Amino acid sequence: MEMGFDVYGIDASAQMVLEFRRRLPTAHICCEAVEESNYFGRQFDAAIAIGLIFLLSEQSQRQVLTRLSAAVRPAGALLFTAPAQSVSWPDSLTGQQSLSLGREAYIALLESCGFELADEFDDEGGNHYYCAQRIGI
Repeated sequence: MEMGFDVYGIDASAQMVLEFRRRLPTAHICCEAVEESNYFGRQFDAAIAIGLIFLLSEQSQRQVLTRLSAAVRPAGALLFTAPAQSVSWPDSLTGQQSLSLGREAYIALLESCGFELADEFDDEGGNHYYCAQRIGI
């Protein structure tokens, strides 16, 4: 925001929305499930989903990534985290089951949604990032 970006956020947690508003009072925020969002009825230059995708069921992951392809402008970017390996585990924060479809499945899903994997990397905490670019004119 300090660099002039217009920031939008979606979270299903009312508590997280309040914290978002406290920290970024001029940003746009909506309290709703990402699976049901209309993404503010607009397209974006980029979408970021850190710590989200793997919290969803396989069907919801596919649905959200497909819907994000319509919300990201052609040549826009998508950055999200999910383990590179196909694995399921109980989330340490929510206690709910988390699921990674695995690198190959995410790449195939991204491609089917009109994205091309531009980069991937791991951070110092071991989180795996997928950075994709939407293909199109």
